[in-house]
Amino acid sequence: MRRHNKEEAQALVEDIVRQYENLSYDELRIFAEDRKIKTEERKGASGEEYQIELTAVWENRDKGIIRFSGAIYDNSKSRLFGIKTPISYDFLKEK
Repeated sequence: MRRHNKEEAQALVEDIVRQYENLSYDELRIFAEDRKIKTEERKGASGEEYQIELTAVWENRDKGIIRFSGAIYDNSKSRLFGIKTPISYDFLKEK
């Protein structure tokens, strides 16, 4: 698998996550309570295919704050730990 274009990947994940900002609080709450990771596949402008992982988790359940995030795992590895590092974007939604 070849290395992804980081700028293209960042723009793609931001675009996809921003679409989820339009969901209601209740829709995101259900997503967070399901505790599932949704996967979407998209093609970038370059024709490269990307797999995006989307998830919603409780940032602070008592205050009703949900964090929604999307991540694309680049094929490059961290210089420090030798592990794959995600290109990600997220937002918070409150009650």
